[in-house]
Amino acid sequence: EELETSDLQKVQQFELDPCQTNKKTEWNGQLYGQGNCTAPGICTCLCKNRAYLIDGEYEDLPWVDPLARSIPTGFTFGTRKCISGYEGARSNEPLLAGTDKEYYPFKTCHLTIYEPNWYEEYSVLFIALAVIFFIFTGMGYVVIRRRIRQEYLLVKAARRREDDDEATTKKNKAK
Repeated sequence: EELETSDLQKVQQFELDPCQTNKKTEWNGQLYGQGNCTAPGICTCLCKNRAYLIDGEYEDLPWVDPLARSIPTGFTFGTRKCISGYEGARSNEPLLAGTDKEYYPFKTCHLTIYEPNWYEEYSVLFIALAVIFFIFTGMGYVVIRRRIRQEYLLVKAARRREDDDEATTKKNKAK
């Protein structure tokens, strides 16, 4: 189900190598497996870029889509402070249970951590800027329209006054 395939050969390859040790990827000029079998049923997945603890806070946490868009098949969002690399299914049984270092290890390393494009990463900022732009554009339109309307009314009133003045002078000349 997680492999999103019905190809028997792919399923058998995955069952023989759930950590994807034999599925090589190049990183820093070397070939590495996507994961490593550390114990039966436990994988250590390759993490190419990790968030580090600096002054008590993690820097550069894995990206989480604030708009909850779907990601392509074969990808996952990073967890456990891994920004780029590989992850997979987690075990239901924790390691180091009952300690403050308790965690649920990976059983597979078949998914690539999704790294967003620049426009996906900053899409909330773009949306906010677009909303602000349209608000100010709308306000500017209303202000300019009012000024143009006021100018139009002033010109119209001046024309009426001129017409009234001309009519009055014609009446005075006729008398």
